[in-house]
Amino acid sequence: MNNRWMALLVAALAASNTLAQQGQSTLNLFVNAYHDQQSFSQNSVPGTTLQSQLFAEDHTRSPASSSSVYGSDHFASAFGSVDAKQISLYSSARHVAWIDQGTYGVGGMASAYASVAVPFLMQQAALTGTMGTMVVPLRVTGAVSLDTGFYDPVTFANTNGRAWIGFSATSLGQHPDCSSVGNQCRDIASDFQGTVVRGSGVDGIWTLNIPFQFGSWAQYQISANTEVRVGGNAGWGQSVDHEGESDFSHTLKWGGISAVLDASGQPVLNWTVQSLPGIDLTTPVPEPSSWALMLAGLVLLGWLAQQQQRRAKSPQHNRTTRQGPVST
Repeated sequence: MNNRWMALLVAALAASNTLAQQGQSTLNLFVNAYHDQQSFSQNSVPGTTLQSQLFAEDHTRSPASSSSVYGSDHFASAFGSVDAKQISLYSSARHVAWIDQGTYGVGGMASAYASVAVPFLMQQAALTGTMGTMVVPLRVTGAVSLDTGFYDPVTFANTNGRAWIGFSATSLGQHPDCSSVGNQCRDIASDFQGTVVRGSGVDGIWTLNIPFQFGSWAQYQISANTEVRVGGNAGWGQSVDHEGESDFSHTLKWGGISAVLDASGQPVLNWTVQSLPGIDLTTPVPEPSSWALMLAGLVLLGWLAQQQQRRAKSPQHNRTTRQGPVST
């Protein structure tokens, strides 16, 4: 092989290795409130925080020429934040409708998805080229809430909805399905037939057993979803008000490296690990101080207060009645 082809081969291998070391974080948000629909989708490099939020609302009223008086208010919001060691998501949607004769209604939805793939290089001179396992606790919290669906055979008013959360990670289930597996997710669906709750939930400390080869770049992946859908019809003087929420506390936090194992599962000493600039995989995501918690709480309360103020714009806001929520 001549020098030119050798140089091209070396350059190609270097480019491939560089690409493998970059990793990627992704954040996708979507909200729909009848006529108001918004979306956000962006990729970034781990080591920086990717964050955004969306809020959609719609207020529809019957025209003066209509033979019936009807209207609807819709609200949908989504928030997401992702970095190399933490994911936080939130989704909520609310549907309000009324009509004096006949039936009328639509719905709304909100969803948030985040994922991160982070490269790392584990080294221990005596074990170069052999396989190993990086053991990491992943702390997860999250909850869902959904108003109970119903159907009135006299007025034909009805509501239905679904609220869902789930996550996946390297060495855990990659596609959590609450209807079959039931792990790493919680799914609440409610309509006139009743309420169905699936999944064992997400709260807890989950152990990641991340495989790698000593001396070669590897990567781990974490992803999470929240989604809410609500809808229904007002009917013959009976208004409806239906809301669902995938809680803002739905958070995945890296717990630091608790152990490094060799190919036979024995603990390894004197190892070193590196990742992208600004990423220290050996330490857990710190628990916020009391001041940080207070500040975060004030920020969240401010954001929620803005949503409540927007909702209060509706002159029909207090006319509606809601069914009791199911929350887990």
